[in-house]
Amino acid sequence: DLARAGRGDLLLFVSCFTWAAYTLLAGPLVSRNGSLVVTAWAMLAAAPPCLAFGAWQGVVLAEPTPRAWVALVFLGLL
Repeated sequence: DLARAGRGDLLLFVSCFTWAAYTLLAGPLVSRNGSLVVTAWAMLAAAPPCLAFGAWQGVVLAEPTPRAWVALVFLGLL
């Protein structure tokens, strides 16, 4: 139901377009520089806004739970 769509739904919708744009625009860069270099630069560019937003929201970093570690291993392996 579109009437009940929230901010998370909007972010997911927008992320579809940004991922498509990244995939299309990064192609020539990956061919020239390699995927590791392009990914590293993309992560470095994304880190400051993400950290600023986290600080603005008052995000508290906590010790990862065993469930979080299992999820991380699952995502890393698969």
